[in-house]
Amino acid sequence: MAVQPTAGDHPWDQHVKSINTFEPETYCVTRNEAGGDFDWNDAFVAILGTLQTDNPAADWNFLGAGETIPVKNLQLYFNPIGNCDDLSPTAKNIVRLQYEVKENTQSVCGTPEPGSGIDGFSCVEGQETSSVDLHGHTVYAKYVLTIKRTHISGTVEFRHHLLNHETGHVLGLADPPPCEPDSVMHEETYYDCSEDWEWPTANDFDSVLSLIDDTGTMQYAGSCGRGPLTSNC
Repeated sequence: MAVQPTAGDHPWDQHVKSINTFEPETYCVTRNEAGGDFDWNDAFVAILGTLQTDNPAADWNFLGAGETIPVKNLQLYFNPIGNCDDLSPTAKNIVRLQYEVKENTQSVCGTPEPGSGIDGFSCVEGQETSSVDLHGHTVYAKYVLTIKRTHISGTVEFRHHLLNHETGHVLGLADPPPCEPDSVMHEETYYDCSEDWEWPTANDFDSVLSLIDDTGTMQYAGSCGRGPLTSNC
């Protein structure tokens, strides 16, 4: 039986539609503001690395893939398509995640409380409402992820955490509370959780798989990789 997202893991009741279809999670990146030495190429490499190349054994990519996948071969597959600003209208139509790296995100993501010590927020917004899925969740054709530059131009560990966290929203996960079970959605700075997880946890994979799968038969099993739970596991 698939593990259903708990209130702590998925209170939004929303995610990108492509996780329930055969199409890839095509993404592009914009970086229109100068800030230090962090240009578009740096932003693109940071996002590409987190989603696909820095740690393939632990990232979101290909979650749900496996030899024993159900007939409906649903899986996460991130497909980089370049600079959002350079895309043709046709190419823009297939973008499902648009990462916009900005120096100042206040107009989109809000303003931290004075004295909080927080330099700003990153956030996501669903666009192009499409339908409601099997679980009763609103699904969007596209998400814009507004990323504060300083959140991904510092340490590699926090870059991974921040991008996996924001991408987790697009895949159907939400912020705490609670701070249990272990999840990349937990935050030390913003929610006083005990740890900023660098990569998605088994609990995160469980929750997202329950949204990817519409057969009710898929579950993450750490000893068996990230495919469906089988009798051999």
